[in-house]
Amino acid sequence: MSAPLDCVTIEEAVDLCVGWASRDGAARPVGTHNVITLNSKTVVTIPDNPALRQSVEKASLVVADGVSISLAARAFRIPLPGRVTGIDLMTRLLEVAQQKRISCYFLGAREEVVQTLVAKLAERYPGLPIAGYHHGYFDRRGAGEVVRLVKAANPLFLFVAFGLPEAEIWCHTHGPATGAAVTMSVGGSFDVLSGTIRRSPFWMQKYGIEWLWRFALEPRKRFKVIFVDNVVFLWMVARAYLRGHRSPKA
Repeated sequence: MSAPLDCVTIEEAVDLCVGWASRDGAARPVGTHNVITLNSKTVVTIPDNPALRQSVEKASLVVADGVSISLAARAFRIPLPGRVTGIDLMTRLLEVAQQKRISCYFLGAREEVVQTLVAKLAERYPGLPIAGYHHGYFDRRGAGEVVRLVKAANPLFLFVAFGLPEAEIWCHTHGPATGAAVTMSVGGSFDVLSGTIRRSPFWMQKYGIEWLWRFALEPRKRFKVIFVDNVVFLWMVARAYLRGHRSPKA
């Protein structure tokens, strides 16, 4: 089992992203930085998906999202300061984007979901520069038109919600062509922030058992991710541990 992991707090992750999006006068930031929130499904999928492996290995920032990642880090004595969930990081970035006038683009989910998301964010973060949005139901083979739309909107933060591993691979492959300073795959965050799906109570978030809430809401959809993928992940961790391997640290 091997996957890069940056041992940062959520505050440090936000600072990095804001730094990458900072302007020098009228000049655009140089390069695109891809942010990946690592969970057990990502690690389990990597061995059979070279494109995902490359996306993770080449990412500018890989943070520990899932509880299983935190437990594995503890087993390998990796000094992880805590989890950085995708939705929490996205929310913090939106707060800073509102304050610092950092433009954002939202790509993914169904048309009605992303429209509702943008409307709610405009209310929640008055003055947030929303560069644009687009649903995620387009032919990935014809991504050029969507890339051109995003680039024309000129965003600094690009949040992508296609689901894993599509979003991670798309950000790595097409992110630089959009001109965005930061791309980030955000899983189901659009559904939660739009109000389409309720997030778990805070106490469940605190104790790392949001997975139980998600399973209760969508048992069929979540069964494989929560039970099958996590069992495979734990087996991979145990095998690596017994072999004396250590996951690479940033």
